Amino acid sequence: MKFLTFTFYIITLINCSTQIDVVNNNNLKNKLSKELAKCLPINWTIWEEHSEENKINLPHIGKAIYDIHIKANYILIDTVYAENILGKHIHSYNPEIVLHVFNNEEKTRKTVEFVNSNPEVISTNGFEIYFGETMEFIIFEHSLEYQNFEPKDEKVDELRNCLKNKITTYNTMYRK
Repeated sequence: MKFLTFTFYIITLINCSTQIDVVNNNNLKNKLSKELAKCLPINWTIWEEHSEENKINLPHIGKAIYDIHIKANYILIDTVYAENILGKHIHSYNPEIVLHVFNNEEKTRKTVEFVNSNPEVISTNGFEIYFGETMEFIIFEHSLEYQNFEPKDEKVDELRNCLKNKITTYNTMYRK
């Protein structure tokens, strides 16, 4: 019981000590990213990844035009997984959502159709998930939340819902 109380105390300290509001759009090049940044809760950061060597290569889809990384500036601790699987007392991680932005073109659409109808070919873990699309882009998500050992963070669910709503309304806001 002392260990659980101590763990909760550490998480609270980490969360309170990093109360920074990060919605700095100066590092974002794309309108879509700037719009999605409006969803960020306190203690989260957003950035774009454009360099080829740092973008994640999705099976059967390839590398995106760019990736959008949205990451919490706080740590969650899962002691159950750590103790039962790793034999350690602490397993920690920062909640994160990674969105891969592709051009919305016929070739990509066919690939998306293949990926959606053949998930077992893509990955046994199912990390790559169709997230949404605009007139310009098709977006996939790669998220650590889909690894079943990590504790649930309600902020991730709220953030994901907000991001999907922004993507849905993006077409009406930025018509060509």
